[in-house]
Amino acid sequence: MADDTLMSCEGFELFTALQNSDTDGRQNVMQHIMELMCEWARNTQIDLEDETKLKPYLCTLLRISYECPYEEERLKCQELLQDLKNEYHIDIPKRLQNRPSKFVDISEDIFAKRFMLKKGGRN
Repeated sequence: MADDTLMSCEGFELFTALQNSDTDGRQNVMQHIMELMCEWARNTQIDLEDETKLKPYLCTLLRISYECPYEEERLKCQELLQDLKNEYHIDIPKRLQNRPSKFVDISEDIFAKRFMLKKGGRN
């Protein structure tokens, strides 16, 4: 693998650093994640083993792209996933459900209710 930094425990710690109220700090972390992912994709021939190792990171990016409370980071994750798909032909996982958990019904999720009310939906 071209860059083991991304696939190490340290790689997942990068995502944890997005849990920061400092806008500049989040932007720096997001830029670093984007650079690492693109560098890895550029320097690696994607095979089954690499794709298996990459999947948890793609799933994490997918989740952040929908659930991060900071709009800018959501948009950057969506952009990164689209770039990885279009430029590097990496299969991006699909979101399987529109609720936070299989165990929490959407009608019981207070955040989803709030979102639906803002969008003019039912409560």
